[in-house]
Amino acid sequence: MSEKEAFQTTIEQQLQEWQSQIDEYSSKLDGLRRKASQLESDVRLQHLEQIKEVEERIEAVNIKIAEGQQRLESIKSGGEEAWEEMKTGSQHAWDDLVKGFNKAWGEIKTSSDLASSRIQDRTKNK
Repeated sequence: MSEKEAFQTTIEQQLQEWQSQIDEYSSKLDGLRRKASQLESDVRLQHLEQIKEVEERIEAVNIKIAEGQQRLESIKSGGEEAWEEMKTGSQHAWDDLVKGFNKAWGEIKTSSDLASSRIQDRTKNK
């Protein structure tokens, strides 16, 4: 396997993993939304706003995934000579993308866990 193919495989696997994580959290948000709908009006609105914030962060992560897919396509479409010319730039761009995803993902997990905890507490006390 060439260096270019190995890099492509790494990107493909990472993008698939990220998409799986997004799908999992989107499913969790659906459950939280159902639980929040059982709460009293003012509390429900507060929790639905928190869920919306998490959804906005997920959208930011989806943008990062799309950027990664675009980067992958540009690498795939370039020949080996083009790969040699863009290798360093591609690696730096990918590293920046990974950092951006990890930051956004940390925010999603924190926000989602907090919203989940608060909603769970409210539904137990109801």
